[in-house]
Amino acid sequence: MADVFRVFLQFAEKMQSKEFKVIELSFKGKTKFKINGDYFRTLGKEYSWQNPVYTMRTFPEHLMNPDGYRAYPEWTGGLLGVLVKQMEEFNDFHKKWYLEDIVK
Repeated sequence: MADVFRVFLQFAEKMQSKEFKVIELSFKGKTKFKINGDYFRTLGKEYSWQNPVYTMRTFPEHLMNPDGYRAYPEWTGGLLGVLVKQMEEFNDFHKKWYLEDIVK
């Protein structure tokens, strides 16, 4: 999962000079999630210096389902509890994006 996400971020870095309204994250032709184009651009701009663990754990709160509604909540509260929930959602995102379909 970390390798797939790293390649995604490297692609965002290469595309940072371009403007997109929405980025669709699809697998086998089916859109599973969307992110705002401005956030995708931010990911690309920050790739060279941002802590990758921070990016991984905050990424799910920027995801939308294909219908445009938020896929995961933004967590608040105690640091340890928030970190655990964010990483659970990062793993859940990967399962729903492509891993479940690979297993089928």
